[in-house]
Amino acid sequence: MLLFVTLLLVFLFSANSFYLPGLSPKNYFKNDIVPLHVNSLVPALKDNGKVKATVAYEYYNKNFNFCRPKDGLIKPVSGSLGSVLSGDRIYESPFELFMLKNEQCKLLCVSDLSIIKTKFLIARIEENYKLDWLIDGLPAAQFYKKDNHNVIIDVGLPLGSYEPNESPTINNHYDIEIHYHTVNKLHYRVVGVYVTPKSKLTKLSSSGSVDCSIDSPMHLTRSSKNKITYTYSVLWKESEITWATRWDTYLTVKNKTAHWLRALRSDVIRYNQNENDAMSEDFGWKLIHGDVFRPPQNLDVLCVLVGNGYQLFYMCLSTILFALLGFLSPSSRGSLTISALLLYMIFGFSSGYNSSHLYNSFGGSNKQSNIVKTIFIVPLDSSSSVPAGALFQLVLLWFVVNIPLSLLGSYFGYRTRIIRPPVDTNQIPRQVPGKVWYLRRPITILLGGLFPFGAISIELYFIMSSWWFRHIYYMFGFLFLVYILLVITCAEMTMLMIYFNLCSEDYNWWWLSFQIGGASGIYMFAYGIYFYIYNTSLTYFSGTLLYFGWLLIASLLLFILTGTIGFVASHYFILNIYKLIKVD
Repeated sequence: MLLFVTLLLVFLFSANSFYLPGLSPKNYFKNDIVPLHVNSLVPALKDNGKVKATVAYEYYNKNFNFCRPKDGLIKPVSGSLGSVLSGDRIYESPFELFMLKNEQCKLLCVSDLSIIKTKFLIARIEENYKLDWLIDGLPAAQFYKKDNHNVIIDVGLPLGSYEPNESPTINNHYDIEIHYHTVNKLHYRVVGVYVTPKSKLTKLSSSGSVDCSIDSPMHLTRSSKNKITYTYSVLWKESEITWATRWDTYLTVKNKTAHWLRALRSDVIRYNQNENDAMSEDFGWKLIHGDVFRPPQNLDVLCVLVGNGYQLFYMCLSTILFALLGFLSPSSRGSLTISALLLYMIFGFSSGYNSSHLYNSFGGSNKQSNIVKTIFIVPLDSSSSVPAGALFQLVLLWFVVNIPLSLLGSYFGYRTRIIRPPVDTNQIPRQVPGKVWYLRRPITILLGGLFPFGAISIELYFIMSSWWFRHIYYMFGFLFLVYILLVITCAEMTMLMIYFNLCSEDYNWWWLSFQIGGASGIYMFAYGIYFYIYNTSLTYFSGTLLYFGWLLIASLLLFILTGTIGFVASHYFILNIYKLIKVD
């Protein structure tokens, strides 16, 4: 095991990125139209390291009054279910880009803003909202720094800029630089999209010509109407970068050193500090052999939670492995979301099987209720912002894929040989003696969940930053390692705490093992509150409600996942130690 982990660390540390494209390249002829698509506007980090909003706005929201296509029709671009669930709302744009054709100060449109729309636009600028453009599947990005000859880019384009005690400015001119790779004499491919947004006091003559030479910024006045002239320039630059490696610049893993120094600590060494002391108390767990396998209260609920925990475990592991191997390409927007969703439904078989098998091993009698609860205990999250078509697809997948597989798993689970305890259970329950303060249930749960959460806390920061700050997350090598550490530490800590409780002659371990393992979810919610205080400055109740809604869902799912890991590890541990004793 140590050799495997060592080799894995060497491989991950030496590999910057590994990416298998998920889409076929698109070839363009000279002067072919290269579509520029627009996505929802999302808030980004401010200079103080905080985000002020969480709500995304569609590009053609009437309050922005952005330029529309010449025919006036807003045409959505079809996307995958995963893309829609990830919040993408992609549309065609009025930008006219032609392969290899440079443009200088081309007029896009003139937008008239009422006072109400101006205030709305200024509020979004103050909240640091960014534009999200796509050209040939690549997001528009900015160069903002060069470090050791490695180009560091920032995805997204700021809507404008704002300084205290000054009028905000709107970015109304865009210098679009598109890098292309020559395939042959006729075909070209897009390999990079870089945009420099600028605020310019552009002049528009009566003849319709525009002058972008004035560098004075375009200020917005809060108390009056505003007229904004939008313009853009296009520059095509040949590049030696191939289509297969065009994402490397976007996916360069930043702060690798911080990841290794902060995440790979030696906390696990502490887990066995009191091993010798614990072994001297092992007579206690032998005394309760006649009660340790007594069925717990709320048996059906425990079995259902464990079954769904299996489903979440296999879904997370499979999704991370697919992403680690490069099969979830960032070119295919929403591929990670839809893959996780489909894998979760496919592993409905595991949920039904393990829940039914455990319930049957306990001698449960209400099998139909167990099956129904297993299917619906972790329902799909829905939102009023999810389009009706996407919601219909979700429901269809649920009934066509998850429910049949869960029922099939339950069928085989009830027909699998039950788990027989190695010792008999007494008819009269044994009285549980008093315990020392540090083995009381609340303290045991919190202590048991501390180290597993410590194993994921650093990576959790990067994941939450990626989710709320709209950063591209592609550090799946680190995530895989953290996931393995989570499983190991959660299993070891739960077994250790359960062993201490058995030594104190407390045989009520079933629910306790699930709660100790699931305590990581409690810590995650607490960490989310800390993250909210120190990394956000949300001013609207809707944004706060959205943040804590998602945080609660994620914490509950982690509670079920790690609770199942703790329960299964403890069950296996107790079955094996009681096989070793001889009972008269």
